[in-house]
Amino acid sequence: MSDVHWRALPGWMWAPTLLALALAGCAGPAATATPQRPAAPAEVRAAASPAPSPAPLPAAATPLPPTPAALPPTPMALRPTQTSAPPTPTALPASPTPRPSAPAPKPTPPPAQRPAGPAAPSFARDVLPIFQQRCVVCHSGPNAPRELRLTSYENVLKGTNIRKVILPGRPDQSILVDAVDVGYMPLGGPPLDRRQVELIRAWVAAGAPNS
Repeated sequence: MSDVHWRALPGWMWAPTLLALALAGCAGPAATATPQRPAAPAEVRAAASPAPSPAPLPAAATPLPPTPAALPPTPMALRPTQTSAPPTPTALPASPTPRPSAPAPKPTPPPAQRPAGPAAPSFARDVLPIFQQRCVVCHSGPNAPRELRLTSYENVLKGTNIRKVILPGRPDQSILVDAVDVGYMPLGGPPLDRRQVELIRAWVAAGAPNS
């Protein structure tokens, strides 16, 4: 076989042949070279090799007991109803015991009307005429004692050059009322009668109005 022929073959075909020739040369010339068949490709060897025995199947496992079938769901009507306990009603406050109503107050009768008393004395009608009859003889003009002139309402309220002789509303503190009440005035003459004194006192107690 030429070099070109060997080189054209794949290595797996001519490598075994070269090995056989080498072994034959070592044995001697008497040995007869037995032509060797080229080794079959790996695919051919694999196909020619006997098929491996199948692996033994594992022993069958002990069968498990059958699972019980699930029970059908309980109907809603048979299920226990889980409801919360009803709230405890709040105790209502005890109604107060009605107290007996107090008797209606009796209407107060209007105060009895007192009979109208005499009107307050008038200065022009009741008091001034007394001064003119019994007092102005001395208590008038420029020579009036201590300048007390009882000739008009203004002069009576003015009083003397020292003090007032009439304090409206306070007859017990008025000098003029006290003087005629004890009989000190009119000086040098008969005292005023009680009616005249009470008119002067009532006029001062009423506030000594200019009426």
